[in-house]
Amino acid sequence: MDAVSSTAIMPPAAPLTDGTFCLRYRRASDLDAICAASHDPETRRWLDDPPMDAEVRAASRARVAEAWRTGRSAPLVIADSVTDQPAGLINVQFRDDDVATIAYSVFPGRRGQGVAPRAVRLAVDWAFSDLGVSELLLEIDPGTSLRSGWPASAGLSLLAVWF
Repeated sequence: MDAVSSTAIMPPAAPLTDGTFCLRYRRASDLDAICAASHDPETRRWLDDPPMDAEVRAASRARVAEAWRTGRSAPLVIADSVTDQPAGLINVQFRDDDVATIAYSVFPGRRGQGVAPRAVRLAVDWAFSDLGVSELLLEIDPGTSLRSGWPASAGLSLLAVWF
C-alpha cells in the first residue's frame, strides 16, 4: 500500500530560496539533466528505479503531476538561484498525513558545493510550515554524511542509525 497524504499537495506559489539555491516545480527543460543524473553510478546506488529511458522520460512529467495531485509526494527540482540550472532533485514523500520522508539527489557536477544541506533545510522549513508535517525522516549514508557534518548544518538531529 502506498503511503499518502489524504489531500492533494499544492506546489509552492514561488520557488523556495535561500538566495543560493531554490526548490521549484519540475519543468520540461529539466528533463535532460534529470535523465543524465539517472545514469550516474552514485545516484543509482540509492534508487530502485532503472535509469530513465525514452519511455520513462516521456511519462515523467505526468508522474510528477500525479504525485502532487494524489498527495503521495512533493517532488521538486533543486536549482541554482541565479542561473536556474538544475542542481538536483528533492522530494517530500508522505507516509501519512503528518509524517514524511525527504529524499534527495545532488547531480554529479554540483556535489561538494553545499547543495544538500541548503536544499534539505528549505524542504524541512516548507514541510513543517506549509504541509502540516509533524515528523520528517531523512535517510542518509552515515559514512559520508555524518563525517561531513552537513545534517547538523541543516538543523537536523540524529535519531537513529541503521546499517
